[in-house]
Amino acid sequence: MARVLHIIEERTPAGMLDQLSLLAGEGDVVASLGRPPEHEAFSLPVRAVHCPLSVPQLGALRMRNLACGADLLHAWSARAAAAAAALGRRNGLPVLLSWPSLPEKKDLPFLTRLLGKGGVHLAVPTEVAQMALLWSGAREGSVHVLPPPARRFEDAQLAELRGLLRAALGVGDHQFLLVAPAEMVPGAGHKYASWVHAIVRQIVRDVLLMMPGGGPGSPGVRYFAGTTGYGQEVFFREDCPVELTGARLGQAVLAAGDVALFLAERDTGVAALAEAMSAGLAIAGSNTPDAAECAPDGAVALLSPACDARAASANVLRLVEDRRLAAELGAAARRRAAECFNVSAARGCLDEIYAASRS
Repeated sequence: MARVLHIIEERTPAGMLDQLSLLAGEGDVVASLGRPPEHEAFSLPVRAVHCPLSVPQLGALRMRNLACGADLLHAWSARAAAAAAALGRRNGLPVLLSWPSLPEKKDLPFLTRLLGKGGVHLAVPTEVAQMALLWSGAREGSVHVLPPPARRFEDAQLAELRGLLRAALGVGDHQFLLVAPAEMVPGAGHKYASWVHAIVRQIVRDVLLMMPGGGPGSPGVRYFAGTTGYGQEVFFREDCPVELTGARLGQAVLAAGDVALFLAERDTGVAALAEAMSAGLAIAGSNTPDAAECAPDGAVALLSPACDARAASANVLRLVEDRRLAAELGAAARRRAAECFNVSAARGCLDEIYAASRS
């Protein structure tokens, strides 16, 4: 089994930290390039390493001792990858970078340059992301698919957390709770979630919305939610009881919800989508490439064109008014998550990627 040094940094996406929590090996070491990220659900021990002048290559020099016992370096963000590439060249170690989604066009030059260097490999969550990188010039055999792992939920656990959080928020059994659990980053679609909630509320009463709070997109989303006329019916993480913290809070949000919204403007990550599917939630989302591969339209989700509030509202209204359809889609999503996003299978897949990276 490979001994791995995982490298993260302050802006590592929350979904990638969740995946690292599920996939890290028992003897692995996690190092942060500068200040560690603030993510309540991330509980692995982290060794913070000073990064002079915020230059990743200089931070890599401070990690030399940590890398001495490693067989491979695993980076979880672009800045972490810059440090890992420098450290890998110095110590003669292969490097794997995990990327959260289909890369944006602006990221392709960086990724293809990185992959052009010997000993650097990339893991992406979907086959469509893999093909996009190969078409962009990434060398053959350097891009691997690592489906996002999702923790398994027991029915009793879901019922307990659902009752706890809905009672704390004052949400009754007759009320329909929409949740938008993805990290609040630009492009993740939380403004569209608020907009869609307001449109649906014009037609149906007793529909509420919960969003995670925190993240770089939070202030703008909060302001927008307050302008729709239904801001008082939108909950954020700060409204949750204090005893629900860390991973338990994220699980409670999923358990309490009736439908999960992933109305992204573009692909920004699918870790939260996989976890919502594992919790058995019906999905109303954008028909972006990653989402369409993970949650096929009509089979486990209702997908609409990105940035189309009218089409998304129609899908959400179908799920609100047809509880049987919502339950069927939720059950199908849970089955697909058990088949495609199994943690044990993901660990086996990662071991194979490690072996390919070292060969």
